[in-house]
Amino acid sequence: MSARPFLRVGFGLAASLLALSLTACAGGQSVAQACLQTNVALAETNAALGPGLDTAVQNAISGEDVDFGEVFDPINEALSTATDAVSNKEVSDALAAFTTEVESFGTTLEEADFQQFVELNELEPGSEEYEATVDEVETASLELYDKLDQHITDLTNAGDQITTICQE
Repeated sequence: MSARPFLRVGFGLAASLLALSLTACAGGQSVAQACLQTNVALAETNAALGPGLDTAVQNAISGEDVDFGEVFDPINEALSTATDAVSNKEVSDALAAFTTEVESFGTTLEEADFQQFVELNELEPGSEEYEATVDEVETASLELYDKLDQHITDLTNAGDQITTICQE
């Protein structure tokens, strides 16, 4: 089973965060200040993510024990700090929605059973056990990919909401 679809998801999350971190904020002082705090957090979030998520997914698929909670800790910390610093309700609500999506994304990865890929690779292709297992793994893989892809869509939508507010 290839890591390629999962890497696309990681790149999607990174792209969403990078696009948000580059958004310039304008508008009333309170919105502008809230957007400044949000942009700082999103830049920190993007830096914390870096290649770490892609590496973590590759490592998990190859059989290493990966703590995705640990991978997402700096991201969640940066977003939590920003959420605490933002008092403008409109920006705060949008940032909270984005933060919830990031946390949900991390939880999905934390709960994923990457060990099944390792176990499949250890089986002899063409054997009865392999044939019985491959369909289950493919189904689980597609379900996980669909969940992660939905998270990317939800993150993009939440990010677009922040961008819209900060560009007003």
